[in-house]
Amino acid sequence: MTTNQVTESTLDWTHMLEALTALKHRDFAPRLPPQPAGTPEAAVVDAYHALVLHINRMTAELTRVVRELGLDSRLGCQAEIPELDGRWRELTDEVNQMAFLLTLQIRQLAATTTALANGAGGVPLPQDARGEMRGVQVAVNQLVERLQPPSA
Repeated sequence: MTTNQVTESTLDWTHMLEALTALKHRDFAPRLPPQPAGTPEAAVVDAYHALVLHINRMTAELTRVVRELGLDSRLGCQAEIPELDGRWRELTDEVNQMAFLLTLQIRQLAATTTALANGAGGVPLPQDARGEMRGVQVAVNQLVERLQPPSA
């Protein structure tokens, strides 16, 4: 092919619009038909399919973490998507940090309140929480202080 020849696009833009619209509505099923290898259209189709695969993996894994931690109350879960980089990796790391801190705070709270309930006195909670969890820590620590035996 010479440089002044123009090839006609084989990519059906109607399919592309339908696939993108489905993706916008969180439907990851539509796929674009294969295109002749080495063409710009093939690169677009490959990029689209890679993006859909990536979003589908992220969605499935983050949904699993939310379900396990938030709905099933299984502490300690972490999202595991090893092939991520860039902002995708940052988002996954942020979700994992949130899950870790929530797990840590709940386990500390459980240990202290269980000790108090068993009459053993409790170990004050660390003062590192923020927001509503900070209020819980303050209230539990006041309870720990009140229930400590008087020092001689």
